[in-house]
Amino acid sequence: MCHMCRLLGYQGIAVVMEELLKIVKLLIQGNLLQFAKTSMEVMPKTCKLPRIDYGSPGVLGYYHAQLNYIVQYPDARTELFHNFREISNTILFCLLMEQALVQNVQSSPCCRIPEHLTKAVLEFFSEGLNWAGCTMFVPLGQQRRFEALDFCYHILRAQRVDGKDKNVKGINLKRMVDQIRRFQVLNKFATLNKYLKSSEHNSASVEHVRCFSPPIHPSFAAHAHYYRSENLQSQTVHNL
Repeated sequence: MCHMCRLLGYQGIAVVMEELLKIVKLLIQGNLLQFAKTSMEVMPKTCKLPRIDYGSPGVLGYYHAQLNYIVQYPDARTELFHNFREISNTILFCLLMEQALVQNVQSSPCCRIPEHLTKAVLEFFSEGLNWAGCTMFVPLGQQRRFEALDFCYHILRAQRVDGKDKNVKGINLKRMVDQIRRFQVLNKFATLNKYLKSSEHNSASVEHVRCFSPPIHPSFAAHAHYYRSENLQSQTVHNL
């Protein structure tokens, strides 16, 4: 990646980034938008979070009955998931490119991206659906809603309560919960918030302090300017 940065140069990198953004824009405004509209039309009118009292097998069975035809959508794996992977891989490529640029500036001519970062990023290349989905949640302000209302997270919470391990409609509950937990760990909202909300955090962290002059008794009002801090300071400097 470092060698690619040197080969492209800043102008070449800018061109590559611009073309990648065009591809992402076409994907979002094309196939993903159409699938979102279709999903909104066929989603159940009511699909609540079942009570934990029903047990994790009951919760899983409820969602299976409500959403099975959406999961079985014929173009989901061949087109939809592939589109999400393209978006995800584009984002991760830009992240690696940024790290390589930083290393080029800070290190010797033979720069290397930290091994732990490379492994973490490459791990996400195989989980494009999650990474791309989380990237859309953050700028839309949907992170907290997703964490509270996601169906899979609700199944995970229910199974943690009762600890049951059953087979529901051919789905092994324990295996599914382990997979949900794995994806929950992969949902790196902290990384996305760092890049997408840095300006908001910076502006929020700045304290705006307004200074007020102390109250002055009416008898001293005529000479009030002598008691103001700025006038006292100027007088002190003048006397010195």
